[in-house]
Amino acid sequence: MADYRDFPNVLLVFCDQLRPHALASYGGPVPTPNLDRVAGEGVRFSQAYCTYPMCTPARAALLTGRFCHALRDQQDYPYLYNNQLLDLDAPTFAKTLTAAGYNCSYIGKWHTDDAKYGKFIPRGPRRQGFDDEFYGLQCFSDITNPWHFSDDGQEKIQGTKSWEPDHQTDLAEDYLRRAAERRQREGTPFCLTISYNPPHGPTDLPSERQHLLQTAREYIKETRPNVPGYNSETASATATNLYEEALESYVRYHANVMGIDECVGRLLSVLEHTELRDNTLVIFTADHGDDLLSHGCTGKNQFYEEAALIPLLINFPGQISEGRETSEFVNIVDLAPTILDFCGVQPDERVQGHSLKPLLTGETEKGPNSSAYLEVDHPWWDYIFGQGPQGTRRCIVTADWKLVLITTGGGGTGGAVPHQLFNRKEDPYETENLVNDPAHYQVISELGRHMLAWMYDTEDPFLWTTLRGRPEDSIEKIGKRLSLSYADE
Repeated sequence: MADYRDFPNVLLVFCDQLRPHALASYGGPVPTPNLDRVAGEGVRFSQAYCTYPMCTPARAALLTGRFCHALRDQQDYPYLYNNQLLDLDAPTFAKTLTAAGYNCSYIGKWHTDDAKYGKFIPRGPRRQGFDDEFYGLQCFSDITNPWHFSDDGQEKIQGTKSWEPDHQTDLAEDYLRRAAERRQREGTPFCLTISYNPPHGPTDLPSERQHLLQTAREYIKETRPNVPGYNSETASATATNLYEEALESYVRYHANVMGIDECVGRLLSVLEHTELRDNTLVIFTADHGDDLLSHGCTGKNQFYEEAALIPLLINFPGQISEGRETSEFVNIVDLAPTILDFCGVQPDERVQGHSLKPLLTGETEKGPNSSAYLEVDHPWWDYIFGQGPQGTRRCIVTADWKLVLITTGGGGTGGAVPHQLFNRKEDPYETENLVNDPAHYQVISELGRHMLAWMYDTEDPFLWTTLRGRPEDSIEKIGKRLSLSYADE
Protein backbone atom coordinates (compact mmCIF):
# COMPACT_ATOMS: atom_id res chain seq x y z
CA MET A 1 0.00 0.00 0.00
CA ALA A 2 1.25 3.49 -0.86
CA ASP A 3 2.60 5.67 1.94
CA TYR A 4 0.36 8.74 2.08
CA ARG A 5 1.56 10.15 5.40
CA ASP A 6 3.02 13.28 3.84
CA PHE A 7 0.04 13.93 1.56
CA PRO A 8 -2.19 16.75 2.83
CA ASN A 9 -5.96 16.70 2.88
CA VAL A 10 -7.90 19.34 0.96
CA LEU A 11 -11.08 21.17 1.92
CA LEU A 12 -12.36 23.42 -0.87
CA VAL A 13 -15.43 25.50 -0.03
CA PHE A 14 -16.97 27.79 -2.60
CA CYS A 15 -20.20 29.75 -2.82
CA ASP A 16 -22.28 30.74 -5.79
CA GLN A 17 -22.39 34.43 -6.62
CA LEU A 18 -20.43 35.68 -3.60
CA ARG A 19 -18.56 38.92 -4.15
CA PRO A 20 -15.67 39.66 -1.79
CA HIS A 21 -17.10 43.03 -0.80
CA ALA A 22 -19.58 41.13 1.40
CA LEU A 23 -16.92 39.69 3.74
CA ALA A 24 -15.63 41.63 6.73
CA SER A 25 -12.01 40.84 5.84
CA TYR A 26 -12.61 42.65 2.53
CA GLY A 27 -14.29 45.61 4.22
CA GLY A 28 -17.82 44.17 4.04
CA PRO A 29 -20.69 45.56 6.11
CA VAL A 30 -21.62 42.52 8.24
CA PRO A 31 -19.59 40.38 10.67
CA THR A 32 -18.06 37.19 9.25
CA PRO A 33 -15.79 36.06 12.11
CA ASN A 34 -15.12 32.53 10.88
CA LEU A 35 -14.04 33.64 7.43
CA ASP A 36 -12.04 36.39 9.10
CA ARG A 37 -10.24 33.61 10.93
CA VAL A 38 -9.50 31.73 7.70
CA ALA A 39 -8.05 34.95 6.29
CA GLY A 40 -6.19 35.85 9.48
CA GLU A 41 -4.53 32.45 9.72
CA GLY A 42 -3.71 32.33 6.02
CA VAL A 43 -3.47 34.47 2.90
CA ARG A 44 -6.17 36.77 1.51
CA PHE A 45 -6.07 37.61 -2.19
CA SER A 46 -7.47 41.01 -3.13
CA GLN A 47 -7.26 40.54 -6.91
CA ALA A 48 -8.68 37.11 -7.68
CA TYR A 49 -10.95 36.95 -10.73
CA CYS A 50 -13.43 34.39 -11.97
CA THR A 51 -12.39 34.41 -15.69
CA TYR A 52 -16.05 33.92 -16.75
CA PRO A 53 -18.78 35.58 -14.60
CA MET A 54 -21.43 32.90 -15.10
CA CYS A 55 -22.15 29.80 -12.99
CA THR A 56 -21.52 26.76 -15.18
CA PRO A 57 -18.49 28.05 -17.16
CA ALA A 58 -16.83 29.45 -14.02
CA ARG A 59 -17.26 26.16 -12.17
CA ALA A 60 -15.74 24.24 -15.04
CA ALA A 61 -12.75 26.60 -15.11
CA LEU A 62 -12.27 26.08 -11.36
CA LEU A 63 -12.46 22.29 -11.63
CA THR A 64 -10.22 21.92 -14.68
CA GLY A 65 -7.72 24.78 -14.60
CA ARG A 66 -8.67 25.63 -18.19
CA PHE A 67 -10.23 28.77 -19.60
CA CYS A 68 -13.78 28.26 -20.81
CA HIS A 69 -12.90 29.01 -24.43
CA ALA A 70 -10.57 25.98 -24.22
CA LEU A 71 -13.28 23.66 -22.86
CA ARG A 72 -15.96 21.72 -24.72
CA ASP A 73 -19.18 20.09 -23.67
CA GLN A 74 -19.94 16.42 -24.27
CA GLN A 75 -21.38 17.25 -27.71
CA ASP A 76 -18.19 19.12 -28.62
CA TYR A 77 -19.78 22.57 -28.46
CA PRO A 78 -17.89 25.46 -26.85
CA TYR A 79 -18.44 25.54 -23.08
CA LEU A 80 -20.00 28.98 -22.77
CA TYR A 81 -23.45 28.65 -21.19
CA ASN A 82 -25.23 27.36 -18.12
CA ASN A 83 -26.35 23.72 -17.93
CA GLN A 84 -23.89 22.25 -20.43
CA LEU A 85 -22.59 18.76 -19.71
CA LEU A 86 -18.85 19.20 -19.31
CA ASP A 87 -16.74 17.00 -21.57
CA LEU A 88 -16.33 13.73 -19.70
CA ASP A 89 -12.64 13.74 -20.63
CA ALA A 90 -12.04 17.16 -19.05
CA PRO A 91 -8.92 17.26 -16.82
CA THR A 92 -10.51 18.00 -13.44
CA PHE A 93 -8.28 18.13 -10.38
CA ALA A 94 -10.49 15.44 -8.80
CA LYS A 95 -9.63 12.96 -11.54
CA THR A 96 -5.93 13.65 -11.11
CA LEU A 97 -6.09 13.31 -7.32
CA THR A 98 -8.20 10.16 -7.49
CA ALA A 99 -5.62 8.58 -9.80
CA ALA A 100 -2.95 9.50 -7.22
CA GLY A 101 -4.81 7.70 -4.43
CA TYR A 102 -6.97 10.46 -2.94
CA ASN A 103 -10.57 9.98 -1.85
CA CYS A 104 -12.38 12.81 -3.64
CA SER A 105 -15.90 13.75 -2.57
CA TYR A 106 -18.41 16.48 -3.41
CA ILE A 107 -21.30 18.06 -1.51
CA GLY A 108 -23.72 20.70 -2.78
CA LYS A 109 -24.43 22.55 -6.00
CA TRP A 110 -22.93 20.85 -9.05
CA HIS A 111 -24.13 22.74 -12.15
CA THR A 112 -21.69 21.34 -14.73
CA ASP A 113 -24.22 18.89 -16.16
CA ASP A 114 -27.02 19.24 -18.70
CA ALA A 115 -29.65 17.84 -16.36
CA LYS A 116 -32.49 20.02 -15.12
CA TYR A 117 -32.19 21.70 -11.73
CA GLY A 118 -32.47 19.30 -8.82
CA LYS A 119 -31.72 16.24 -10.97
CA PHE A 120 -29.55 13.30 -9.92
CA ILE A 121 -25.94 13.01 -11.14
CA PRO A 122 -25.23 9.28 -11.62
CA ARG A 123 -22.09 7.57 -10.38
CA GLY A 124 -19.44 7.36 -13.10
CA PRO A 125 -17.77 9.83 -15.47
CA ARG A 126 -20.44 12.52 -15.01
CA ARG A 127 -19.13 13.06 -11.49
CA GLN A 128 -15.82 14.16 -12.99
CA GLY A 129 -13.54 12.28 -10.59
CA PHE A 130 -15.44 12.80 -7.33
CA ASP A 131 -15.74 9.04 -6.95
CA ASP A 132 -15.66 8.58 -3.18
CA GLU A 133 -18.90 10.16 -1.93
CA PHE A 134 -21.13 12.47 -3.92
CA TYR A 135 -23.99 14.47 -2.41
CA GLY A 136 -24.31 16.90 -5.26
CA LEU A 137 -27.16 17.64 -7.59
CA GLN A 138 -27.63 19.89 -10.56
CA CYS A 139 -28.09 23.32 -8.98
CA PHE A 140 -29.98 23.07 -5.66
CA SER A 141 -32.79 21.15 -3.98
CA ASP A 142 -35.23 23.27 -1.97
CA ILE A 143 -33.41 26.04 -0.16
CA THR A 144 -35.73 25.90 2.88
CA ASN A 145 -36.64 22.21 2.70
CA PRO A 146 -33.36 20.53 1.75
CA TRP A 147 -32.69 16.95 0.75
CA HIS A 148 -30.10 14.91 -1.11
CA PHE A 149 -30.13 11.80 -3.27
CA SER A 150 -29.02 8.38 -2.20
CA ASP A 151 -25.94 7.22 -4.11
CA ASP A 152 -28.04 5.27 -6.61
CA GLY A 153 -30.51 8.11 -7.09
CA GLN A 154 -33.47 5.99 -6.04
CA GLU A 155 -34.25 7.89 -2.86
CA LYS A 156 -34.49 11.50 -1.75
CA ILE A 157 -33.15 11.72 1.79
CA GLN A 158 -34.67 14.56 3.76
CA GLY A 159 -32.36 16.76 5.80
CA THR A 160 -32.89 17.47 9.49
CA LYS A 161 -32.20 21.20 9.01
CA SER A 162 -34.44 23.72 7.25
CA TRP A 163 -31.77 25.66 5.32
CA GLU A 164 -29.86 23.91 2.56
CA PRO A 165 -26.36 25.08 3.61
CA ASP A 166 -27.00 23.81 7.15
CA HIS A 167 -28.05 20.43 5.77
CA GLN A 168 -25.00 20.26 3.51
CA THR A 169 -22.75 21.21 6.42
CA ASP A 170 -24.28 18.31 8.38
CA LEU A 171 -23.24 16.01 5.53
CA ALA A 172 -19.76 17.55 5.48
CA GLU A 173 -19.29 17.15 9.23
CA ASP A 174 -20.22 13.48 9.02
CA TYR A 175 -17.89 12.98 6.07
CA LEU A 176 -14.95 14.68 7.78
CA ARG A 177 -15.33 12.51 10.88
CA ARG A 178 -15.36 9.36 8.75
CA ALA A 179 -12.46 10.64 6.66
CA ALA A 180 -10.43 11.21 9.82
CA GLU A 181 -11.06 7.65 10.96
CA ARG A 182 -10.15 6.30 7.53
CA ARG A 183 -7.00 8.39 7.41
CA GLN A 184 -5.92 7.04 10.78
CA ARG A 185 -6.78 3.48 9.78
CA GLU A 186 -5.59 3.42 6.15
CA GLY A 187 -3.54 6.58 5.74
CA THR A 188 -5.40 7.71 2.62
CA PRO A 189 -5.87 11.49 2.20
CA PHE A 190 -9.11 13.13 1.12
CA CYS A 191 -10.21 16.06 -0.97
CA LEU A 192 -13.67 17.34 -0.04
CA THR A 193 -15.33 20.05 -2.14
CA ILE A 194 -18.40 21.82 -0.76
CA SER A 195 -20.44 24.16 -2.96
CA TYR A 196 -23.11 26.29 -1.27
CA ASN A 197 -25.81 27.87 -3.44
CA PRO A 198 -26.25 31.02 -1.28
CA PRO A 199 -25.87 33.90 -1.49
CA HIS A 200 -27.15 33.19 -5.01
CA GLY A 201 -30.92 33.39 -4.89
CA PRO A 202 -33.36 32.33 -3.71
CA THR A 203 -32.31 34.15 -0.55
CA ASP A 204 -35.23 32.85 1.52
CA LEU A 205 -34.39 31.89 5.09
CA PRO A 206 -36.31 29.49 7.36
CA SER A 207 -37.70 30.60 10.72
CA GLU A 208 -34.63 29.54 12.69
CA ARG A 209 -32.47 31.70 10.43
CA GLN A 210 -34.64 34.83 10.42
CA HIS A 211 -32.42 36.43 13.06
CA LEU A 212 -29.80 36.86 10.36
CA LEU A 213 -32.13 39.24 8.52
CA GLN A 214 -32.57 41.31 11.65
CA THR A 215 -28.80 41.47 12.18
CA ALA A 216 -28.22 42.43 8.55
CA ARG A 217 -30.73 45.28 8.81
CA GLU A 218 -28.87 46.61 11.82
CA TYR A 219 -25.60 46.77 9.90
CA ILE A 220 -26.68 47.72 6.38
CA LYS A 221 -27.82 51.29 5.82
CA GLU A 222 -26.66 51.86 2.25
CA THR A 223 -25.47 50.12 -0.91
CA ARG A 224 -22.34 50.70 -2.93
CA PRO A 225 -22.19 54.20 -4.48
CA ASN A 226 -22.54 52.91 -8.05
CA VAL A 227 -26.13 51.73 -7.54
CA PRO A 228 -28.57 54.05 -9.36
CA GLY A 229 -30.41 56.21 -6.85
CA TYR A 230 -27.59 56.19 -4.30
CA ASN A 231 -27.56 59.99 -4.37
CA SER A 232 -31.15 60.66 -3.38
CA GLU A 233 -30.90 64.41 -4.07
CA THR A 234 -30.30 63.96 -7.80
CA ALA A 235 -31.95 60.57 -8.45
CA SER A 236 -35.03 60.17 -10.63
CA ALA A 237 -38.13 58.51 -9.28
CA THR A 238 -37.26 55.34 -11.20
CA ALA A 239 -33.75 55.29 -9.77
CA THR A 240 -35.06 55.94 -6.26
CA ASN A 241 -37.41 52.97 -6.49
CA LEU A 242 -34.57 50.83 -7.82
CA TYR A 243 -32.37 51.88 -4.94
CA GLU A 244 -34.97 50.79 -2.40
CA GLU A 245 -35.11 47.40 -4.14
CA ALA A 246 -31.31 47.20 -4.10
CA LEU A 247 -31.13 47.99 -0.39
CA GLU A 248 -33.54 45.17 0.46
CA SER A 249 -31.55 42.83 -1.79
CA TYR A 250 -28.40 43.85 0.11
CA VAL A 251 -30.00 42.92 3.42
CA ARG A 252 -31.13 39.49 2.25
CA TYR A 253 -27.85 38.80 0.46
CA HIS A 254 -25.70 39.66 3.48
CA ALA A 255 -27.97 37.71 5.83
CA ASN A 256 -27.17 34.65 3.71
CA VAL A 257 -23.47 35.49 3.84
CA MET A 258 -23.55 35.50 7.64
CA GLY A 259 -25.24 32.09 7.53
CA ILE A 260 -22.50 30.73 5.28
CA ASP A 261 -19.92 32.11 7.69
CA GLU A 262 -21.48 30.08 10.51
CA CYS A 263 -21.32 26.96 8.33
CA VAL A 264 -17.61 27.54 7.71
CA GLY A 265 -17.12 27.85 11.47
CA ARG A 266 -18.67 24.41 11.92
CA LEU A 267 -16.31 22.93 9.34
CA LEU A 268 -13.26 24.43 11.02
CA SER A 269 -14.43 23.06 14.38
CA VAL A 270 -14.69 19.51 13.01
CA LEU A 271 -11.22 19.75 11.48
CA GLU A 272 -9.84 20.68 14.87
CA HIS A 273 -11.76 18.08 16.87
CA THR A 274 -10.70 15.31 14.49
CA GLU A 275 -7.07 16.51 14.51
CA LEU A 276 -7.18 17.07 10.75
CA ARG A 277 -6.58 20.80 10.86
CA ASP A 278 -2.78 20.83 10.78
CA ASN A 279 -2.60 18.67 7.67
CA THR A 280 -5.49 20.14 5.67
CA LEU A 281 -5.25 22.78 2.96
CA VAL A 282 -8.35 24.98 3.28
CA ILE A 283 -9.51 27.14 0.37
CA PHE A 284 -12.55 29.42 0.42
CA THR A 285 -13.71 31.15 -2.76
CA ALA A 286 -16.66 31.62 -5.15
CA ASP A 287 -17.47 30.92 -8.78
CA HIS A 288 -18.18 34.63 -9.44
CA GLY A 289 -19.68 37.70 -7.79
CA ASP A 290 -22.99 39.56 -7.94
CA ASP A 291 -23.70 43.06 -9.23
CA LEU A 292 -26.64 43.54 -6.82
CA LEU A 293 -27.82 46.43 -9.00
CA SER A 294 -24.50 48.21 -9.15
CA HIS A 295 -24.46 49.98 -12.53
CA GLY A 296 -28.16 49.09 -12.77
CA CYS A 297 -27.24 45.46 -13.37
CA THR A 298 -28.73 42.44 -11.68
CA GLY A 299 -26.79 39.19 -11.37
CA LYS A 300 -23.47 38.72 -13.15
CA ASN A 301 -22.39 38.30 -16.81
CA GLN A 302 -20.45 41.56 -16.74
CA PHE A 303 -16.85 42.47 -15.97
CA TYR A 304 -17.60 45.02 -13.28
CA GLU A 305 -15.71 44.35 -10.04
CA GLU A 306 -18.92 43.38 -8.24
CA ALA A 307 -19.49 40.46 -10.63
CA ALA A 308 -15.99 39.46 -11.72
CA LEU A 309 -13.93 39.74 -8.53
CA ILE A 310 -14.09 36.75 -6.16
CA PRO A 311 -12.99 36.18 -2.58
CA LEU A 312 -10.00 33.89 -2.17
CA LEU A 313 -8.74 32.79 1.24
CA ILE A 314 -6.10 30.06 1.48
CA ASN A 315 -5.08 28.56 4.80
CA PHE A 316 -2.61 25.77 5.59
CA PRO A 317 -1.10 25.76 9.10
CA GLY A 318 2.67 25.66 9.12
CA GLN A 319 2.91 25.67 5.34
CA ILE A 320 1.97 29.22 4.38
CA SER A 321 2.34 32.54 6.12
CA GLU A 322 -0.45 33.83 8.35
CA GLY A 323 -2.34 37.10 8.25
CA ARG A 324 -1.02 38.10 4.87
CA GLU A 325 -2.79 40.06 2.15
CA THR A 326 -1.54 40.00 -1.41
CA SER A 327 -2.60 41.99 -4.46
CA GLU A 328 -1.02 39.50 -6.85
CA PHE A 329 -3.41 38.58 -9.66
CA VAL A 330 -5.20 35.24 -9.64
CA ASN A 331 -7.40 33.70 -12.31
CA ILE A 332 -9.78 31.01 -11.09
CA VAL A 333 -7.98 28.56 -13.39
CA ASP A 334 -5.00 28.82 -11.01
CA LEU A 335 -6.79 26.99 -8.20
CA ALA A 336 -6.71 23.48 -9.69
CA PRO A 337 -2.92 23.46 -10.27
CA THR A 338 -2.42 25.04 -6.83
CA ILE A 339 -4.33 22.20 -5.15
CA LEU A 340 -2.39 19.60 -7.12
CA ASP A 341 0.94 21.26 -6.33
CA PHE A 342 0.30 21.21 -2.58
CA CYS A 343 -0.67 17.54 -2.90
CA GLY A 344 2.55 16.71 -4.75
CA VAL A 345 0.70 15.62 -7.90
CA GLN A 346 1.55 16.70 -11.43
CA PRO A 347 -1.34 18.41 -13.27
CA ASP A 348 -2.70 17.21 -16.56
CA GLU A 349 -0.73 18.73 -19.45
CA ARG A 350 -3.92 20.48 -20.65
CA VAL A 351 -4.15 22.66 -17.52
CA GLN A 352 -3.66 26.33 -18.38
CA GLY A 353 -3.59 27.84 -14.88
CA HIS A 354 -0.50 28.31 -12.74
CA SER A 355 0.20 27.12 -9.23
CA LEU A 356 0.13 29.71 -6.46
CA LYS A 357 2.12 27.49 -4.11
CA PRO A 358 5.50 29.25 -4.61
CA LEU A 359 3.83 32.56 -3.75
CA LEU A 360 1.96 31.12 -0.78
CA THR A 361 4.98 29.39 0.75
CA GLY A 362 7.27 32.38 0.28
CA GLU A 363 9.42 30.70 -2.34
CA THR A 364 8.71 33.68 -4.59
CA GLU A 365 7.45 37.19 -3.90
CA LYS A 366 5.57 37.53 -7.17
CA GLY A 367 2.64 35.49 -8.41
CA PRO A 368 2.44 33.86 -11.85
CA ASN A 369 0.20 36.55 -13.37
CA SER A 370 0.69 40.24 -14.05
CA SER A 371 -2.98 40.65 -14.96
CA ALA A 372 -6.32 38.87 -15.07
CA TYR A 373 -8.04 37.73 -18.28
CA LEU A 374 -11.81 37.31 -18.51
CA GLU A 375 -14.34 36.32 -21.15
CA VAL A 376 -18.07 36.21 -21.86
CA ASP A 377 -19.51 34.68 -25.03
CA HIS A 378 -23.25 35.14 -24.85
CA PRO A 379 -25.79 37.92 -25.47
CA TRP A 380 -27.49 38.00 -22.07
CA TRP A 381 -28.79 41.43 -21.13
CA ASP A 382 -28.74 41.93 -17.37
CA TYR A 383 -29.36 45.64 -17.17
CA ILE A 384 -32.63 46.89 -15.78
CA PHE A 385 -31.51 50.51 -15.60
CA GLY A 386 -29.20 52.10 -18.17
CA GLN A 387 -27.00 50.33 -20.68
CA GLY A 388 -23.82 48.32 -20.69
CA PRO A 389 -21.84 45.61 -22.48
CA GLN A 390 -23.57 42.72 -24.15
CA GLY A 391 -22.51 39.99 -26.57
CA THR A 392 -19.09 38.41 -27.12
CA ARG A 393 -16.43 40.24 -25.17
CA ARG A 394 -13.03 39.98 -23.52
CA CYS A 395 -11.52 41.84 -20.58
CA ILE A 396 -8.06 42.43 -19.19
CA VAL A 397 -7.40 43.78 -15.70
CA THR A 398 -4.07 45.26 -14.64
CA ALA A 399 -3.06 47.09 -11.48
CA ASP A 400 -4.15 50.42 -12.97
CA TRP A 401 -6.61 49.68 -15.76
CA LYS A 402 -9.50 47.54 -16.93
CA LEU A 403 -10.19 47.23 -20.67
CA VAL A 404 -13.27 45.55 -22.16
CA LEU A 405 -13.48 44.82 -25.89
CA ILE A 406 -16.90 43.95 -27.26
CA THR A 407 -17.97 42.66 -30.66
CA THR A 408 -21.37 42.36 -32.31
CA GLY A 409 -21.07 38.57 -32.40
CA GLY A 410 -23.38 36.38 -30.35
CA GLY A 411 -26.36 38.69 -30.39
CA GLY A 412 -24.86 42.11 -30.92
CA THR A 413 -24.44 44.98 -28.53
CA GLY A 414 -28.15 45.80 -28.50
CA GLY A 415 -27.42 49.51 -28.36
CA ALA A 416 -24.98 49.06 -25.49
CA VAL A 417 -21.70 50.81 -24.88
CA PRO A 418 -19.31 49.16 -27.38
CA HIS A 419 -16.10 49.15 -25.30
CA GLN A 420 -14.99 50.14 -21.82
CA LEU A 421 -11.87 51.52 -20.18
CA PHE A 422 -11.70 52.24 -16.45
CA ASN A 423 -8.94 53.75 -14.35
CA ARG A 424 -8.94 51.39 -11.38
CA LYS A 425 -6.95 53.66 -9.08
CA GLU A 426 -8.90 56.88 -9.67
CA ASP A 427 -12.30 55.32 -10.35
CA PRO A 428 -12.70 52.20 -8.15
CA TYR A 429 -16.46 52.08 -8.66
CA GLU A 430 -16.06 52.14 -12.47
CA THR A 431 -18.39 55.05 -13.17
CA GLU A 432 -16.43 56.86 -15.90
CA ASN A 433 -15.78 55.08 -19.19
CA LEU A 434 -12.63 56.56 -20.74
CA VAL A 435 -12.53 54.45 -23.88
CA ASN A 436 -13.35 57.34 -26.25
CA ASP A 437 -10.92 59.78 -24.69
CA PRO A 438 -8.01 60.36 -27.14
CA ALA A 439 -5.71 60.93 -24.18
CA HIS A 440 -6.00 57.24 -23.35
CA TYR A 441 -5.51 55.75 -26.81
CA GLN A 442 -1.94 54.73 -26.03
CA VAL A 443 -3.11 53.00 -22.85
CA ILE A 444 -5.72 51.13 -24.88
CA SER A 445 -3.05 50.09 -27.36
CA GLU A 446 -0.79 48.70 -24.62
CA LEU A 447 -3.66 46.90 -22.91
CA GLY A 448 -4.83 45.52 -26.24
CA ARG A 449 -1.44 43.98 -26.92
CA HIS A 450 -1.42 42.51 -23.43
CA MET A 451 -4.86 41.04 -24.09
CA LEU A 452 -3.68 39.58 -27.38
CA ALA A 453 -0.88 37.81 -25.52
CA TRP A 454 -3.45 36.16 -23.24
CA MET A 455 -5.47 35.09 -26.28
CA TYR A 456 -2.41 33.69 -27.97
CA ASP A 457 -1.16 31.81 -24.89
CA THR A 458 -4.56 30.28 -24.07
CA GLU A 459 -5.51 29.49 -27.68
CA ASP A 460 -8.56 31.71 -27.49
CA PRO A 461 -10.55 31.38 -30.75
CA PHE A 462 -11.62 35.00 -30.28
CA LEU A 463 -8.18 35.84 -31.63
CA TRP A 464 -8.70 34.03 -34.92
CA THR A 465 -12.45 34.22 -35.54
CA THR A 466 -13.38 37.64 -34.20
CA LEU A 467 -10.14 39.60 -34.47
CA ARG A 468 -9.38 38.12 -37.90
CA GLY A 469 -5.98 36.80 -36.94
CA ARG A 470 -4.38 33.60 -38.23
CA PRO A 471 -2.73 30.96 -36.03
CA GLU A 472 0.62 31.57 -37.65
CA ASP A 473 0.46 35.35 -37.10
CA SER A 474 2.59 37.04 -34.49
CA ILE A 475 0.94 39.17 -31.84
CA GLU A 476 2.60 42.24 -33.33
CA LYS A 477 1.19 41.48 -36.77
CA ILE A 478 -2.33 41.03 -35.45
CA GLY A 479 -2.04 44.20 -33.37
CA LYS A 480 -0.99 46.18 -36.43
CA ARG A 481 -3.83 44.77 -38.50
CA LEU A 482 -6.30 45.77 -35.81
CA SER A 483 -4.84 49.28 -35.49
CA LEU A 484 -4.57 48.89 -31.73
CA SER A 485 -2.51 52.07 -31.54
CA TYR A 486 -4.71 55.13 -32.04
CA ALA A 487 -1.91 57.67 -31.72
CA ASP A 488 -2.27 58.86 -35.34
CA GLU A 489 -6.05 59.24 -35.25
